[in-house]
Amino acid sequence: MRDICHWMAYTVTKEDWWLDAELVARPNTPAAIPIYGTYSHWVAVNGFSASANPAPKPHINPWDMPDFTVYGFWIKDPLVSGIGQDTYKSAAECAATYFLPLSTSDSYNGKFVQVAEPPLEKSNANVHIEEPQEDAGNLDYLGIKPVSSDVNTIQITSPSTASSAAFNAGDFIKKQNWSDILPTQLLSDADCYAAFNGTQKGEPVLVKRVDVENSDYYLAPFNKRDKKGRILTSGVILLDANKGYFKEASWTKEPVRFLRVNEKDAVRLITNSILKDRGVKLGQKYARIIAYVQNSKAELNWKPNSPYSSSPYQPYWRVDANGYIIYVTQGSKVVFDTVSDTI
Repeated sequence: MRDICHWMAYTVTKEDWWLDAELVARPNTPAAIPIYGTYSHWVAVNGFSASANPAPKPHINPWDMPDFTVYGFWIKDPLVSGIGQDTYKSAAECAATYFLPLSTSDSYNGKFVQVAEPPLEKSNANVHIEEPQEDAGNLDYLGIKPVSSDVNTIQITSPSTASSAAFNAGDFIKKQNWSDILPTQLLSDADCYAAFNGTQKGEPVLVKRVDVENSDYYLAPFNKRDKKGRILTSGVILLDANKGYFKEASWTKEPVRFLRVNEKDAVRLITNSILKDRGVKLGQKYARIIAYVQNSKAELNWKPNSPYSSSPYQPYWRVDANGYIIYVTQGSKVVFDTVSDTI
């Protein structure tokens, strides 16, 4: 993170670096980095938020860097369209989920990698990553309760029935708007502000992180009504499901349908797939399996490097039909994971 910030802040000139000359058209070069610890998924880091300028003397001593705190990064993901492509992620979330050491068979195994302006000298600056602070007010504003980590089954209160009674009075600052949830640095982002401005909060959904315990999150959509009367989403905020703190946010200029596949869609897609493709293989069992599917509870899941989703904004459905595990992606793909002879 230190080096990403430093070499993005460094302003590139048309002349040798020690000449304080005319800058190039785009003097602050974005970094390209692989995320999730693999070469298969690259993103562009377009900006950062920090407590100090990481390159205060670019044309006197470009390797001079003060100690600073990093708050977050603006990231563009070319593998995702709409919500999830343009995001702002907290530094803590980047450290936990995205900016990971590579797990590869080459010389970069175990190392953090970026493609940026190459430093000739290694910096000795110390960088502090801002730690997230519990914020129950965010969940209260959305009308939801924290997820209990003491039980195996996720407990969630519907937004229509939840209230601030779920929290102790005085334990949090009440939020009045989406702007109270977003970090202040995002409020000065013109594209982000335009996407969230004039929206109404939608119903948040709970997503279970299956790779890390106590890392479940809520996706909170903020919607606009288009000229055809359709309710579409132009911004989504991702919050920690246990402590309510901000993890990241995404926005789009062209509002889209939030979660193209809902729970009913998932059950319908599975049922149609069984009727169309599984009747011969399953024989007389297929009718029983359909009944299990229609009586089961679908659960939204996500993990980095999942074969079913490349973005936390596009979680996939997991259906446990009496031991028969089936996944449904937001692209409407149905994947039968296990077949049990006892069904």
